[in-house]
Amino acid sequence: MLFAGAQLADPDRSALHASALTVGDSLYLWDGFAADGEIVLRRARINGGVSVATTGSISMDAATITADTFLLQAGDPSASSVSLRQASIRLLRGGPEGWPDRVSLDGLSYETLDPPLPASERLEWLRRDGDRYAPQPYDHLAAPYRRLGDDAGARQVQLAK
Repeated sequence: MLFAGAQLADPDRSALHASALTVGDSLYLWDGFAADGEIVLRRARINGGVSVATTGSISMDAATITADTFLLQAGDPSASSVSLRQASIRLLRGGPEGWPDRVSLDGLSYETLDPPLPASERLEWLRRDGDRYAPQPYDHLAAPYRRLGDDAGARQVQLAK
Protein backbone atom coordinates (compact mmCIF):
# COMPACT_ATOMS: atom_id res chain seq x y z
CA MET A 1 0.00 0.00 0.00
CA LEU A 2 1.72 3.16 -1.20
CA PHE A 3 0.91 6.70 -0.07
CA ALA A 4 3.81 8.40 -1.88
CA GLY A 5 3.20 12.11 -2.14
CA ALA A 6 -0.19 11.90 -0.42
CA GLN A 7 -1.32 15.06 1.37
CA LEU A 8 -3.92 14.13 4.01
CA ALA A 9 -5.61 16.68 6.24
CA ASP A 10 -8.09 16.71 9.08
CA PRO A 11 -6.27 18.81 11.70
CA ASP A 12 -8.79 18.27 14.49
CA ARG A 13 -9.18 14.53 13.93
CA SER A 14 -7.55 11.66 12.06
CA ALA A 15 -5.98 12.47 8.71
CA LEU A 16 -5.72 8.71 8.16
CA HIS A 17 -7.77 6.33 10.29
CA ALA A 18 -6.92 2.72 9.53
CA SER A 19 -7.56 0.81 12.75
CA ALA A 20 -7.59 -2.96 12.31
CA LEU A 21 -6.22 -2.58 8.76
CA THR A 22 -4.66 -5.71 7.25
CA VAL A 23 -2.02 -5.23 4.57
CA GLY A 24 -0.71 -8.27 2.72
CA ASP A 25 2.63 -6.64 1.90
CA SER A 26 3.99 -3.29 3.13
CA LEU A 27 2.67 0.16 4.00
CA TYR A 28 4.66 3.14 2.70
CA LEU A 29 3.94 6.67 3.89
CA TRP A 30 6.79 8.56 2.25
CA ASP A 31 8.21 10.43 -0.76
CA GLY A 32 6.37 13.68 -0.06
CA PHE A 33 3.77 12.17 2.27
CA ALA A 34 2.27 14.66 4.74
CA ALA A 35 -0.53 14.36 7.27
CA ASP A 36 -2.13 17.29 9.04
CA GLY A 37 -3.93 15.29 11.72
CA GLU A 38 -3.31 12.00 13.44
CA ILE A 39 -2.44 8.76 11.67
CA VAL A 40 -4.25 5.93 13.46
CA LEU A 41 -3.03 2.38 12.84
CA ARG A 42 -4.19 0.72 16.08
CA ARG A 43 -4.51 -3.06 15.80
CA ALA A 44 -3.25 -3.00 12.18
CA ARG A 45 -1.56 -6.12 10.81
CA ILE A 46 1.12 -5.38 8.25
CA ASN A 47 2.65 -8.57 6.83
CA GLY A 48 5.61 -6.66 5.44
CA GLY A 49 6.99 -3.41 6.73
CA VAL A 50 5.76 0.01 7.74
CA SER A 51 7.92 2.84 6.38
CA VAL A 52 7.06 6.39 7.36
CA ALA A 53 9.14 9.35 6.20
CA THR A 54 7.89 12.92 6.36
CA THR A 55 9.50 16.30 5.93
CA GLY A 56 7.27 17.84 8.61
CA SER A 57 5.78 16.67 11.86
CA ILE A 58 3.78 13.51 12.41
CA SER A 59 1.36 12.25 15.05
CA MET A 60 0.87 8.50 14.93
CA ASP A 61 -1.05 6.05 17.08
CA ALA A 62 0.25 2.60 16.15
CA ALA A 63 -0.58 0.93 19.47
CA THR A 64 -0.94 -2.85 19.17
CA ILE A 65 0.25 -2.86 15.55
CA THR A 66 1.87 -6.05 14.26
CA ALA A 67 4.48 -5.65 11.52
CA ASP A 68 7.57 -7.36 10.18
CA THR A 69 9.57 -4.10 10.07
CA PHE A 70 8.94 -0.55 11.24
CA LEU A 71 10.87 2.54 10.14
CA LEU A 72 9.99 6.08 11.19
CA GLN A 73 11.75 9.24 10.00
CA ALA A 74 10.03 12.37 11.29
CA GLY A 75 11.13 15.52 9.52
CA ASP A 76 10.35 17.61 12.59
CA PRO A 77 10.92 15.38 15.64
CA SER A 78 10.25 18.19 18.12
CA ALA A 79 6.63 18.55 16.94
CA SER A 80 6.01 14.82 16.41
CA SER A 81 4.73 11.91 18.48
CA VAL A 82 4.24 8.15 18.08
CA SER A 83 2.61 5.50 20.22
CA LEU A 84 3.82 1.92 19.83
CA ARG A 85 2.32 0.67 23.09
CA GLN A 86 1.85 -3.11 23.03
CA ALA A 87 3.08 -3.26 19.38
CA SER A 88 4.84 -6.34 18.03
CA ILE A 89 7.56 -5.71 15.45
CA ARG A 90 10.25 -8.11 14.26
CA LEU A 91 12.79 -5.51 13.04
CA LEU A 92 12.77 -1.95 14.36
CA ARG A 93 14.77 0.24 11.96
CA GLY A 94 16.30 3.67 12.23
CA GLY A 95 18.26 5.60 14.78
CA PRO A 96 16.91 7.87 17.49
CA GLU A 97 17.56 11.00 15.38
CA GLY A 98 14.54 10.34 13.16
CA TRP A 99 12.18 9.43 16.00
CA PRO A 100 9.76 11.92 17.50
CA ASP A 101 10.57 13.70 20.74
CA ARG A 102 7.43 12.14 22.28
CA VAL A 103 7.05 8.37 22.20
CA SER A 104 4.95 5.80 24.07
CA LEU A 105 6.75 2.47 24.16
CA ASP A 106 5.40 0.47 27.10
CA GLY A 107 4.74 -3.09 25.97
CA LEU A 108 6.54 -2.68 22.62
CA SER A 109 8.28 -5.90 21.62
CA TYR A 110 10.84 -6.33 18.86
CA GLU A 111 13.47 -8.91 17.99
CA THR A 112 16.15 -6.82 16.29
CA LEU A 113 17.28 -3.19 16.14
CA ASP A 114 18.90 -1.81 13.00
CA PRO A 115 21.35 -0.16 12.81
CA PRO A 116 23.28 -1.55 15.75
CA LEU A 117 24.03 1.46 17.95
CA PRO A 118 25.69 1.93 21.31
CA ALA A 119 23.32 1.51 24.25
CA SER A 120 23.73 5.19 25.16
CA GLU A 121 22.11 6.23 21.86
CA ARG A 122 19.19 3.81 22.24
CA LEU A 123 18.65 4.97 25.82
CA GLU A 124 18.07 8.48 24.48
CA TRP A 125 15.14 7.01 22.54
CA LEU A 126 13.62 5.48 25.70
CA ARG A 127 13.99 8.74 27.62
CA ARG A 128 11.54 10.36 25.21
CA ASP A 129 8.72 8.27 26.71
CA GLY A 130 7.27 10.81 29.10
CA ASP A 131 3.99 9.05 29.88
CA ARG A 132 5.28 7.47 33.06
CA TYR A 133 8.11 5.26 34.19
CA ALA A 134 7.75 1.71 32.90
CA PRO A 135 10.51 -0.92 33.31
CA GLN A 136 9.44 -3.06 30.31
CA PRO A 137 11.02 -0.88 27.57
CA TYR A 138 14.37 -0.99 29.40
CA ASP A 139 14.22 -4.74 29.98
CA HIS A 140 13.31 -5.28 26.34
CA LEU A 141 16.11 -3.01 25.09
CA ALA A 142 18.69 -4.90 27.14
CA ALA A 143 17.79 -8.20 25.43
CA PRO A 144 19.24 -7.44 21.94
CA TYR A 145 22.51 -6.34 23.53
CA ARG A 146 22.67 -9.61 25.48
CA ARG A 147 21.92 -11.63 22.31
CA LEU A 148 24.80 -9.86 20.55
CA GLY A 149 27.14 -10.60 23.46
CA ASP A 150 27.36 -6.92 24.43
CA ASP A 151 27.10 -7.41 28.19
CA ALA A 152 28.36 -3.88 28.85
CA GLY A 153 25.55 -2.42 26.71
CA ALA A 154 22.94 -4.61 28.43
CA ARG A 155 24.26 -3.52 31.85
CA GLN A 156 24.15 0.14 30.82
CA VAL A 157 20.48 -0.22 29.88
CA GLN A 158 19.65 -2.02 33.13
CA LEU A 159 21.43 0.64 35.20
CA ALA A 160 19.48 3.37 33.42
CA LYS A 161 16.27 1.54 34.29
